[in-house]
Amino acid sequence: MEVQPIPKEELGKDIDRFSQAVDDSAWKDVDIPLYLPSGELTRYVDSWYRKKVDIPAGRPLQSAALVFGGAGYETSVWINGQSAGIHNGPWLGFEMEVGKFLKPGAENLIAIRCRNTGVALYDL
Repeated sequence: MEVQPIPKEELGKDIDRFSQAVDDSAWKDVDIPLYLPSGELTRYVDSWYRKKVDIPAGRPLQSAALVFGGAGYETSVWINGQSAGIHNGPWLGFEMEVGKFLKPGAENLIAIRCRNTGVALYDL
């Protein structure tokens, strides 16, 4: 999965990082779960994650869910550029149904923004 943390000084300059047109080739590749040191949490209020997945053609998708072990605070999910939902909660696990947004036989882009609105915007 690729990640692009957004420094607090760049908030408000947001672009549609959920768009398939965005070039994520320079984004940092990370393993999930990702644990940032506490100093990093105060610097980055938003973090964007993107993952491209192929769904085999002819595979019926009646249901598919993304399962989060925990994410804070506001987590927004886009599949192929469409909003799939928003979850609010401090580091709680949740599931989000995304099956209707996935396209069998094609590359699918999952984009996730974690907005840590509950985190102080200063260094400890």
